[in-house]
Formats: sequence, C-alpha cells, structure tokens
Amino acid sequence: MIFSLLFSGTNALYNEEFVGTCNAPTTLDFQKLKFIPWQIDFESPWLKVSNPVSPEVNEFYLDEGIRDDMCWGMRYSIMNNVKFHSRNLGGKFDLYIPKEIPDWMSVRCTSEEKEPCTSFEIQYCCPSTFDNDEELEKAERPFPVFNYEQQGSCSDGALQFENDGSFIDIDDDSEFLSHWFEATNPSSPEVNGLFFNPGTRRDICRGIRLKNMGYDFSSYLFGGEKNVTSATPDWMTVRCGDPNCHTFEAKYCCPALEELDSSIVRPDIKLHDSIKKLVDTITNAPEIKRGRFKNRMTQKLKTIKDVLLVDFWNRAKDCFAEFSAPKNLLESGTTEDEIRNSFTEIRSWIGQFNSRCDDKPSKYAEKMIQKMTKEEKKTLKRIRK
Repeated sequence: MIFSLLFSGTNALYNEEFVGTCNAPTTLDFQKLKFIPWQIDFESPWLKVSNPVSPEVNEFYLDEGIRDDMCWGMRYSIMNNVKFHSRNLGGKFDLYIPKEIPDWMSVRCTSEEKEPCTSFEIQYCCPSTFDNDEELEKAERPFPVFNYEQQGSCSDGALQFENDGSFIDIDDDSEFLSHWFEATNPSSPEVNGLFFNPGTRRDICRGIRLKNMGYDFSSYLFGGEKNVTSATPDWMTVRCGDPNCHTFEAKYCCPALEELDSSIVRPDIKLHDSIKKLVDTITNAPEIKRGRFKNRMTQKLKTIKDVLLVDFWNRAKDCFAEFSAPKNLLESGTTEDEIRNSFTEIRSWIGQFNSRCDDKPSKYAEKMIQKMTKEEKKTLKRIRK
C-alpha cells in the first residue's frame, strides 16, 4: 500500500480513494439548507482537496483540527446566513496557482538551512470586509515553485494580530496583519499552493476576526497543534475528481458540537433508518429480479431522503417535534408487508415533519406523500410479477 510509507519520513503520495465511516443522516447543502443545530452531526458536501502541484490529496485536509474548523465554518455560515469565500465553504473562489506570490502575502523561511529552504511560514495582510479581491493572473503548467522569501504589503499602521490570547481593535473596514503560521507544501519544499487562493485568505482572516471576538478554533492555523494521525481517517471519504485520478474530492463527517438529550428520538435519524430499511428490503427481495430497478430505487430513495431532510431542518428552527410512530402497521410476514410498512412509516414522517408549523394544509407534504404512494405502487407491482 502506498499509504504505508506516509509516516516513515518519505514523500509518498496521498493518492488513493478510501471510504470513511459516517452515520450522519443529513448532508449539508449550502444552496438549500438554512438551519442545522449545533447538536446534530452532518456530512459535508464534496470538497476540492487536491494538492495543486502534485496528483494527491493535500495533507492539509487530513488534519483533524482543520476538519473541525471547516465543519464549524459550514455551521456558522448556515446558522448566521454568512457567506464565506472559498469554494469549499460555499464561496466562489476555486483553488489555483498564480504566476507570482500575491503582494498581500509575506513568506519567510523557517528551516535551519536557508539554501535551499525546506519549510515556510506565511503572513496575510487581511483585507477590509468591504473590499473585493482583484483577479490574480493564473500560472500554466509547469507551475512556478514558490520557495523563496517575500515581504508583502499592507496599509500603513495596520494592526498586528498575535494569536496569543490578546485582542486588538479590528474594524470591518480596516486591513490588519495576521500572525505567522506554517504553510509548507507536504510533498515538496515550497509554499502550499492552497494559501494563494484569495478565498482561503479571506476565510482565514474571517476566522481571525472571529477569534479576536472570543470564538475558539481547533486547528494549528489558530494556535492548536497539527493533528494528522492517519492517511485514511475514518471521518473522511476520498474519491478521484477526474478520470485519471490526478485530482481529488472528499467529504467530511462533521461531529455534533453539543450533546443532545439521549431520550429524544431524532426525526432525521428516524427517517434515515426508515429509508435504509426500505432500501435493504428492496435490495434483498428475491421477488424483484431486475437489478436495474433495485439500483434505480436505491438512488431515488436516497435523493428523496436528502430533499425531505433539507425541508425538515429548514422548518425545525420554528416547529421541532418528536417523532410519533404510525399505529396502522401490518404484521410483517412477507416482503410485501415489509415494503408497505416502510412506505407507511415514511409517509407518516412526512406528515409530521414536512408540514406547516401553523397546522394549515401543506401542499409540499401532500405532494411528497403522493410521490411516496406512487413509488410504493411501482415497487409492489414488481413484487407481484
């Protein structure tokens, strides 16, 4: 295994797909999801995690503290209707390599040997929250190697953030200097390419503004320790981002930040379990001969689950309630009984959690209940063939 070499001092690549463990029933959707409580775990969208200068996962994203801070940022964005800037946090800026080090970044060498330098730290000139970034000229392959020091520029009198627990008076419309933080590319002696992304700079600078207001973060970027303990952490799933597997995407399993009363039956988990039970019943049904139908139903039901949960969480802030099980279930003696019961459970769930908060009729809930009834009839028709 390539990964077996990773922690023995070699420069092996993080270039394999792997599947982590995530039982979170909800997947975050920046475009549709408007509410997700701190007590709820969730799965992130697919994130761009490539090392821009080599065909591998950037080690930066394998750090558990980075995972924790990015998951926090996703929650903060949804809960506070705040827009971050990098694509991975719902913004518009994708990763790319510029032709030159931008003038808003300073670089210094931190290795004992300066020629050649093998490790680097960087410092940002953090922008006003009202400014827009100028487009940087993008480099073409072969990319330039940024392995030298540079003194960036910032406003005269820009305040210095020290990351030592002290606070400075930062205005939203003022530039300031970030602290210095480690920024070496994991597989070559140069600055890690992700830090050239204007969206990355703005998001780290937003994190500094929040830390300066008293928020706590976990990663080494904000004073924590580096925490890369595995090349295949179970809280992460990685897939190839192109047919040649030169780029990579990943999903994080984002943990809950507060404990929920264990006596409460979480509605999202109830729906997740009901859909899973139905999928398993259809998949294992000997009466259904065609595998294509089973695969199609599996994908369709998972998509329906995601849609229902987005609607549920967006309503939950105002009208959260505990699940009440339907009382008209059959005694499951056959595959048909099990399928009927599962669809009945799901329709009951929709009636409780996709309805309006004011008890008036819900067109959305009615539409989704009708949809599930239609899918039930199609499935039972396959059983009876």
